[in-house]
Amino acid sequence: MIKQLLLAVFSLLLIAGCSVDSLAPGGEKPDDAGSKDDALKAIEMSLIVGQDEEEVTFNMNVKNTSKQDVVLTFPSGQRFEIIVTDKNNNEVYKYSKDKAFTEAIEHVKLESGKDLSWSEAWDYTLDGNRLDEGEYQVVANLTASHVNDEEIAKEALKATTTLRIPKMNTAFRNVQVSGEDGVYTVTGEARVFEGSFFYAVEDGHDYVIAETVVNGLEGAPSWAPFKISINISMDKLPENGTLTLNLFERSAKDGSIVNLYNKVLQQFKK
Repeated sequence: MIKQLLLAVFSLLLIAGCSVDSLAPGGEKPDDAGSKDDALKAIEMSLIVGQDEEEVTFNMNVKNTSKQDVVLTFPSGQRFEIIVTDKNNNEVYKYSKDKAFTEAIEHVKLESGKDLSWSEAWDYTLDGNRLDEGEYQVVANLTASHVNDEEIAKEALKATTTLRIPKMNTAFRNVQVSGEDGVYTVTGEARVFEGSFFYAVEDGHDYVIAETVVNGLEGAPSWAPFKISINISMDKLPENGTLTLNLFERSAKDGSIVNLYNKVLQQFKK
């Protein structure tokens, strides 16, 4: 009887002494989660900027390149932060400024080989005023506080790039694009000599629509509304790349391109 009692106690001590792998936040443990450093190395964050004359779009992507799932913990509903600074390191844009986010802790499972993407647009303004032409630094970071239930540094997952804010265009403004996959409608306002201008569409390598004239607008100094319908066959669309609309005038003096205005029609990713 004593032997049996001692054996039972010994068994309980063995069970109590066995360690149990902790679950990731939310009660779900990634398969073979590995260490925090391994998980961080496996997460690739990229930042690509798409620009036109009136705004920039920040395109962020986070991909899990490992063979194991990863759980990201966010202390609020905010998923990312973007900060833009000028050449003097003055902050001119911050994504989270004047925004409200839910305060609940959220856990996001990023499966092996999968990715997450976000996009945010900015109109080059600070307190309602357009910034000067020039080069600016962009830093984007994921706001996750933990990876696989382990705390990480504030900017452990970040990407940086530069952008150049263009000079304000005096011939075209308020240009908007609707449509996709080769069929687009472009509207805007033009203030052009003798009420005419040109447009073309290129994919970064070749022109998919050659130079085309638009006539019949009220001439400068008035701003006149315009509308362009664009149709591009599927075989001319890029698999990876960006379709860009070029709006411009021709100099009456020597025929050179002036007042060039670029507008992204669509970005393609295979």
